Amino acid sequence: MTKEIIVYTATWCKKCKLLKTELLDELQKDTTDFTWTFIDVDEIDDGPNSIPYISVKIGDNTTNFIGYNEIIQSLEMSLIF
Repeated sequence: MTKEIIVYTATWCKKCKLLKTELLDELQKDTTDFTWTFIDVDEIDDGPNSIPYISVKIGDNTTNFIGYNEIIQSLEMSLIF
């Protein structure tokens, strides 16, 4: 089963940097069964309208988290279950 986390950020985004240091760095170490991809929205033509934006794909199911607060509150719990 495919397990992937796609993180959309930008170098100028302060909340993205904060999210990475507060949650994502540690979470990435703890979820080695997931493939992690980090995408800078300034380097692609088609991306999300808001950042930070995280897409969690497990098999055929995808859950998206938009914005710093939603990600902090939801992402860690969704990966536990």
